[in-house]
Amino acid sequence: MSEIKKILKDKISLFRLLVYPLSALLLNPIRLLQSFYYIGKGLVSNPKSEHFNLYGALNYFFYATAAWNLKKYGRTGVSKYLGPKEYKLSSFFFYSLTSLFAYWKYGAITVFISMLTWFCTFFFLDDRSLFFFITITLTICSSIFYANTFRYQNYNAFGWAFFPLTLIGIWEENILLVSISILLSSFGSVTVVLLGSMLTFLMGIITQNWFLALSPGLAGIKLLTHF
Repeated sequence: MSEIKKILKDKISLFRLLVYPLSALLLNPIRLLQSFYYIGKGLVSNPKSEHFNLYGALNYFFYATAAWNLKKYGRTGVSKYLGPKEYKLSSFFFYSLTSLFAYWKYGAITVFISMLTWFCTFFFLDDRSLFFFITITLTICSSIFYANTFRYQNYNAFGWAFFPLTLIGIWEENILLVSISILLSSFGSVTVVLLGSMLTFLMGIITQNWFLALSPGLAGIKLLTHF
């Protein structure tokens, strides 16, 4: 009987793979809501969870170590606990302390809330156009949002939370929104700032909107404080 169940399970899995776009459209939203419910419930009972994934939980201690050293010695300090010799913490210029410390203290909650914020910020889009509905549908039905929420993201999720506002600002030609959103991202992730800056600069050149091209300036000034 167990062998028959295994064969049936394999056949069902193969069938779902062959019709993946359709099965994802039907099943992924249900799985996403189930995951949000159970993980949200789990975080209430155990708010100190490092991550939703085993490998993410193991990597958490790497970031926690960096955060502890930065808190104890500062960016200009030297640590004796990161290698056989003294390690200059100025090498950690790529960390944004706000997101790193939040991830150190709250772990999975930081990722969970950041990704929920990422999703909800799309509802700030004034124009309920095809772009909006495609974005929301792909987010709910694809595996990308699910994987980033529960497997891949770490402290950087804090920066990605504001990235949709950058896209909305470009879409609506709102220079102030673009500038503020990239500045907020700088408190979460240097990577997001770099990608957002390249995107806005390129769009500014294409549209010959020099205010848009220079809109990441505030975030750039903030990142200079990391050095």
